[in-house]
Amino acid sequence: MTLQFELRREDVIAFSQAYHAGSPTYQKVRSRTRWALPLLMMAIGVVQSLESGFETSRVVFYGVFSAAWFVLYPKRFDRNARKYAEKALAEPGYSKTLGPCTLTLNDEGLHSTSPMGSSSFNWDAVSHATLTDAYLYIFLSGPIGYPIQTADIGRDVAEQVLAYVNQHKQPKL
Repeated sequence: MTLQFELRREDVIAFSQAYHAGSPTYQKVRSRTRWALPLLMMAIGVVQSLESGFETSRVVFYGVFSAAWFVLYPKRFDRNARKYAEKALAEPGYSKTLGPCTLTLNDEGLHSTSPMGSSSFNWDAVSHATLTDAYLYIFLSGPIGYPIQTADIGRDVAEQVLAYVNQHKQPKL
């Protein structure tokens, strides 16, 4: 099975976001940072209350600020990660990785060609694949893989490729 598609900046950014959404490490950092400031604010509020007595205005201030941070921070964190990816992709060297690509899947694994050269991976290197409305993502070990727009290959082909990848990712008995 051979796919021909175009690799674009927005595809790489979408792949980066999809990778981070499923990355336990990324999610832990995001969660820790989300909780850190509200817990710090609560500790400061308790210390101030012990030193100078309870004040409703202080509790309301710390509570509103902590709640706002807790609710709004995940979007800010994700937006900053996207900005970082966009800046990295704006560097001159990345433009060489974009362009027409070919991905061939067979019983041995994957073989791809791109403007930078060619690569081959056996099936053990494939972590998983997912299909969204806009993309077929084939994730290799680590934050690398293939973001393929379903518009480039068609929805039916994308579903066939997903099934093929999942079939080859099943444990061999």
